Amino acid sequence: MEADEQSPSYRVALQDFRRVQQRAVLEQFLAAIRGLSAELLSYDKVRKQLHLTSISGGHLEDIPLNAIVGSVGRYHDFTRSFFPRDPNTLHRWARVKAAVSEMAGVPPIEVYRVGEAYFVLDGNHRVSVARELGATHI
Repeated sequence: MEADEQSPSYRVALQDFRRVQQRAVLEQFLAAIRGLSAELLSYDKVRKQLHLTSISGGHLEDIPLNAIVGSVGRYHDFTRSFFPRDPNTLHRWARVKAAVSEMAGVPPIEVYRVGEAYFVLDGNHRVSVARELGATHI
């Protein structure tokens, strides 16, 4: 899944990251003005509040991106819309975006499902890129 950091698609992806990160700042600002949160939900907090104990999985399916509401460990790194918040993720995000743009193939994401909501275990950057590209499912 690694994209060449000298490729034109990687350079475009770096610009896209900066644009999307500006959207993250705006999302956080507007949420604060409205008294809302722009935070992704924490799977561990939801699991504890709902007293969930079992985890199942192991199959592939298309997931609506708007049903992905949180993350297992990286919920501070992205806004609720999966805009990247941390500038240190620039190169990782750009490599994923370039790989998708170059049709290099990316592995499926891993999620936990709670009711109709999904929490990303592995693939937060892939979700972020998919949303930025306007995809509806992943």
